[in-house]
Amino acid sequence: MKKLLMGYIGFIVIFFVASMFIIPPKPSKHNLPQSIKVYFTEEGIVKDADFEEYLVGVVSAEVPAEFEKEAIKAQAVAARTYIYNKYKKFTENPETAPEEHKDASVCTDYRHCCAYYNTEQLQKLHGEEWMAEFYPKIQKAVSDTAGEIISYEGEPIVAVFHASSGGCRTENSQEVWTSPVPYLVSVESPGEDKREGYNSTVTISCDKFKEIINNAHPEAQLTDDRNNWFGDMTFTAGNSINYINIGKTAIRGTQMRSLFGLKSACFEISMLNDIITFNVHGSGHGVGMSQHGANLMAKEGKSYKDILTHYYTGVEIGK
Repeated sequence: MKKLLMGYIGFIVIFFVASMFIIPPKPSKHNLPQSIKVYFTEEGIVKDADFEEYLVGVVSAEVPAEFEKEAIKAQAVAARTYIYNKYKKFTENPETAPEEHKDASVCTDYRHCCAYYNTEQLQKLHGEEWMAEFYPKIQKAVSDTAGEIISYEGEPIVAVFHASSGGCRTENSQEVWTSPVPYLVSVESPGEDKREGYNSTVTISCDKFKEIINNAHPEAQLTDDRNNWFGDMTFTAGNSINYINIGKTAIRGTQMRSLFGLKSACFEISMLNDIITFNVHGSGHGVGMSQHGANLMAKEGKSYKDILTHYYTGVEIGK
C-alpha cells in the first residue's frame, strides 16, 4: 500500500513539473466586432450595422444565390475576412481611412468595397419567391461559417474576389495592382470558359478609339494612319494583357479595360473597316477567388475550405 501511495505521489509530482513546461495556446488576437460602421453610399449616411446581418446583405449582392451552397459559404468567409480586414486596419489607424468611407470601416460601393442589398432591395429586385427560397440559403451560409476568417501568418488577408477569371487562371496581384502579395498568386481555374456569359464583345469606332487614346496618352500620337496603331503585346500569368503597344507608347491591359469599359483585361483586339472590336473573356480583375470557379469546384464536391485554400495560397481558415 505504501509503495502504491508513493508511486501515486511521484506521478503527481512528475505531472506538475511537466505541466510547467507546456506552453498554453495563445489567445486569438482577432475579435470580430458585433457591429460595424458602414457608409451606405446610396443613402449618403453612416450607420451602425450588425456585422453578420450586414454580411448577409453583402453575400446576397455579390454572388448568385443559385450557386452551390459550398461556393456561397466560401463567399461568406471571403467577404467576412475582407470586411474585417478593413475594420481592423482603419480602427487601428483611423488616419488611413479613405474619404469614400465617411469615417466608416466600409462602404456599399462595389467599386471600392463590397456590394450590398438590404431585404427591401432584394425583394424588389428578385421577388417574394426568391426571398422564400434563396434568402434563407444565404443566411445559412453565413451562420454555418459564423466567425470564420482567412488568415496568413496570423493576420486577416485582403480576401479579394472576382466574377470569373479570363484565361482559366487567376492573376498575380502585382500584375493587376502594384505590389506582390504572397497569398494572391496565379492559380488554375479550369472550366470557366465553358460557362454562359464568359465571352463578351465591345465595339467602338476608330475615330472614338483614337480620341480616347490620345486624350489618355498624348504620347501615343495616334494619327489617321491606322497601320501603326497596334503593336506587340505581353501577357500576365493569368493570360490577360499585361502591356499592349498602341502607337508610340505601351499601355497596361488594366487601363485599357478601364478606358473602354471592358469586363476584364483578358481580350483580343481587331479592326475591320472603321470599327475596332474587343473580344473579352471573363469578368473582373482576376485576383483572388473566382466566384464562378468556386462554383465549379463546389459542383465537383469540394468544400468551401478546399475552395478558399485553392484560391488563396498558404492561408489558414479558423474562428
